[in-house]
This record gives sequence, structure tokens and C-alpha cells, in this order.
Amino acid sequence: DLGEYPKAIDFYQQALEIARRIGNVQGQGSALANMGSAYLQLGDYRRAIGLYEQHLNIAHRIGDVQGEGTGLGNMGRAYERLGEYRKAIGLYEQQLEIARRVGDVQGEGSALGNLGNAYSALGEVERAIEHYEGALAIAREIGDRRGEGNHLGNLGNAYSALGEARRAIEYYEQALAIAREIGDR
Repeated sequence: DLGEYPKAIDFYQQALEIARRIGNVQGQGSALANMGSAYLQLGDYRRAIGLYEQHLNIAHRIGDVQGEGTGLGNMGRAYERLGEYRKAIGLYEQQLEIARRVGDVQGEGSALGNLGNAYSALGEVERAIEHYEGALAIAREIGDRRGEGNHLGNLGNAYSALGEARRAIEYYEQALAIAREIGDR
């Protein structure tokens, strides 16, 4: 959270070694996923993907279906950052299917938001809006105010891209009100 990713990677590497030494397979997967996220933040997307793939293999092997869904979403974000939007969409769709199957409402909302971002990047704004609206409904349902604000802002961006300025402003105003309410500068 402090942005000290190399230091975080060092700690995750140590955690991975300890988990391997004591035979904690789930701990190994967790360390790999966290290390992948640190590399993602550093912009080393290929290395992040490699770590996410190792995490996915472990999650699959130990039957951690929800972990698989999270891993697919993480990998999708890496491919999205590489500009490989169709590949990202395929991964997000798998994440969404798993989240719905296991009843992971937060994961479902995350997948819908991710799909919206990828479709938006492809210029498929109407499809993006459908996904953002689904993600917004879930954020409201689970009381995720930060997520609600993010999805409202994304909807504002989408309507702005469609040239619907007034509608975009309505969403931006709602997002701004939430940001102020939760102290998100």
C-alpha cells in the first residue's frame, strides 16, 4: 500500500520459501499471487502473468475455486495492461462464471467492472455500460461505497464517450458526492 513494491516482493519471496519449506501449498499460491500483483504495479506484466499462472495451477490443484476466479481476474488485468483486451475479456468472463457459481458477489462485481473497462478500451461503449451497470448494482447491494463511486465515474466516462454530456455529468456528480462522503480525495 505504500508503493514500496520491491520491498514487498522481497517479503513475498520469503513467505513463498517458508510456505514451501513447511508444505503449505495454499500459502505458496497466496505468496505467488501477491508477488504477481506487486510486479503488476511495477509494470512488469509478463512476470506478473507468470506468477499468476503458478498461482492458478496451485488453486486448481487444491480445489480453491474462488482462488481460481481471483487469479483469472488478476491475469486479465495484466493482459489488459498489455493491450490484449480480447484475451483479458476471456479471462474476466471465466472469473465471472466462477464468481456466480460459488456465490462470490464481490468477485462478480469485480469481474463485471473489469469487463466494462476492457470493452470500453475496445471502444465497445454500450457493452461497457451494461457491465458497469451490473457492477454498480452489486456495489450498492453489498454497501461498497468506493466501488459504487468508481462504477459511477466509469459510467460517466462511457456516456461522455457517447457524446451524452448531460448524462455523463449526472454520473460524475454522484461519483463526486460519494468520494467526498468517504474522504477519497
